[in-house]
Amino acid sequence: GTVCFNKRMSKMYVTQCNGITGKEPKCKIYEARKSGKGWQINPEPLSFCSGENNARWNFGHPTLADKDKTIYFASDRPGGYGDTTTLEKTKDIWVSTFVRRGRTWSEPINLGPTINTEYNEMFPYVHPDGSLYFSSNGHRGYGDKDIFVSTRLDDSWTNWSTPVNMGDAINTPESENY
Repeated sequence: GTVCFNKRMSKMYVTQCNGITGKEPKCKIYEARKSGKGWQINPEPLSFCSGENNARWNFGHPTLADKDKTIYFASDRPGGYGDTTTLEKTKDIWVSTFVRRGRTWSEPINLGPTINTEYNEMFPYVHPDGSLYFSSNGHRGYGDKDIFVSTRLDDSWTNWSTPVNMGDAINTPESENY
């Protein structure tokens, strides 16, 4: 799955579907630590996507920001803008911050209706300047899952600039979610 690394390249966050054993029903985000020339993966998913309450939802496409203290990801967890009565929920972009005292991640916050729509927003990436790049098939575009950019307007997690389509130099009539 999608992988991101911390600044020191000593931790890796990866989307693993079906669990480490291949028997879990959903995708989750796991942490692996550098160990010699390889990686040692934690057999438990990150705190915000583990436990009985989160077993039914998918979590994936992690990206780190703010000196590795913030993780953005996509999920179909409850509270998203694509919540429907159908079985197939859409994915929104969420954020969680690292809680140093508990050495865990905070309860996720949905980035709000400027970023998320009733359709799919996925594959977030945060540029060092703070710009959020993501794929969406809910914002108007050239094709399916165009790439957009937005910037955070204040210290809240839900106040973002209107997403700007990256244009036809990047987006095509096809899907840009690769």
